[in-house]
Amino acid sequence: MLTAANNSFFNELDRHTVAELSQPQDALAELLGIGVYIPVVAVATALESKRMTPDASTEAGVD
Repeated sequence: MLTAANNSFFNELDRHTVAELSQPQDALAELLGIGVYIPVVAVATALESKRMTPDASTEAGVD
């Protein structure tokens, strides 16, 4: 039974190209109730994070 399922899966997969499979599947995502989630993360550069430390102003010679 697993062999038949595996063969069916690969036979179906062979009918498609990588380009087709890599495209966004909006219709399928909608049917499955999957929304697009793009996380947004605040990123500080090393210079910005150094400015935020309490000792940074005294180390830089800033009064």
